[in-house]
Amino acid sequence: MAIDPDELEAPASGVSAPVVGEEEVPAMEMNLEAYLRSNDRSELTPLLLGTTGVAKSSFIKSMCDRLGYRLVDYQCAFMSRLDPEGPFETKGVSGYHFSFDAPDARIIECTDEYITFCRAAVPIIQARIDDLKARQVAGETTITQVSPEDEEARILRKSSGGGLSTREAPISDHLEGLGELLADYQEKSKIPVLFLDEFTRATSNVMSTFLRAQTSGKFGGCSLKMARIVAAASFPIGIDPSLADLHAGKEMYDVNLNIRFEKYPIKPLDVYPRWIKWASQDNPGAPVQKNIYPDVLKFIHDHIDLAAGTSYAYYSQPVIDVISEGGDAALE
Repeated sequence: MAIDPDELEAPASGVSAPVVGEEEVPAMEMNLEAYLRSNDRSELTPLLLGTTGVAKSSFIKSMCDRLGYRLVDYQCAFMSRLDPEGPFETKGVSGYHFSFDAPDARIIECTDEYITFCRAAVPIIQARIDDLKARQVAGETTITQVSPEDEEARILRKSSGGGLSTREAPISDHLEGLGELLADYQEKSKIPVLFLDEFTRATSNVMSTFLRAQTSGKFGGCSLKMARIVAAASFPIGIDPSLADLHAGKEMYDVNLNIRFEKYPIKPLDVYPRWIKWASQDNPGAPVQKNIYPDVLKFIHDHIDLAAGTSYAYYSQPVIDVISEGGDAALE
């Protein structure tokens, strides 16, 4: 994608960014959160731009957690057109044959129809759980269930005029299954964020599939108005210019593609202060440990120079030295 680095020096949407520190929130982050919170469909897809390891993925994941959204992560660089759209399939049901596309289940679970179904199912499942718990309190230990049967057994039963067979099952087992089902439907009821990582490394067919979904608000005949779409791409910004070629993504000189994005640059200096603060904190799962091993933290501190602007976790000087001494061939 052809991007002018000078364009990225200004914050997205023309908002003046505050001075970055441990507590301040960059304008880019505020703008992106406003996009995610809005119910109005935008014609532009947010595109996070930054070097590899600058926390683009972690950034959107933490924002989804904070907003209570559901993240659906697509690694676009490794996808083919059939991954989101699916192959054409034919299936027999009750003696009838149906032909249909079989798209990836994750994107179907982002459609308005699926989310509405999940939201309607949650109170029904919860009511069933409450009823079973009440029966347990009353002293009951089992419930009568219809025995499962395959398609062949169902046809045989109907041809012979027989009724459904039943069995007694422990209420505790039923509650366990309903609890898992409830948790799954509650998660799928959340607003989904389709995160298209490494988007500029995807094939043109994959790009077209997702961009059509964004602009039309539909996928496979279903509505995608509830879903938010965010893309990310590797781009050399905020690093030594001699390293630009190592971090550059695939160039795409397509004006029609370019104008579909609102670019959100993430520089190492934007994320480092808060990252190092988190890395130095105790790990909640292991209080005697830090979130990052002390030896790693020491290495980072030893090779960080905030005044020089090298405030990121990569110590790149050896790579810069190799390039300056032997050019690109020295890295081959």
